[in-house]
Amino acid sequence: MSDVTTSAYRIQHLLGEENYPTWAVKLTDILTDQGLIDYAAAILAWERKDRQALSQIRLRVSDDPLVYITDATTSSSAWRTLADMYQPKGVISIV
Repeated sequence: MSDVTTSAYRIQHLLGEENYPTWAVKLTDILTDQGLIDYAAAILAWERKDRQALSQIRLRVSDDPLVYITDATTSSSAWRTLADMYQPKGVISIV
């Protein structure tokens, strides 16, 4: 298993169908973080900013929670998903 380290990023090489979904999410986030996503996908200015926010969220979660926000298309939906999963609920959490 070969990994690529780019700056602070470490992702596994694309092996094929078996790791494409995770590879694609991570590489898209790296391209966004590096300001290169416009070359890979034609997007509008507001979409770029939202895409940057989504990338920052996904680049800062491990692979386990990443599966829950892999299909997120906006930073808001990713944020809500993680908050719904991990934010403590109820009176005890307020204390």
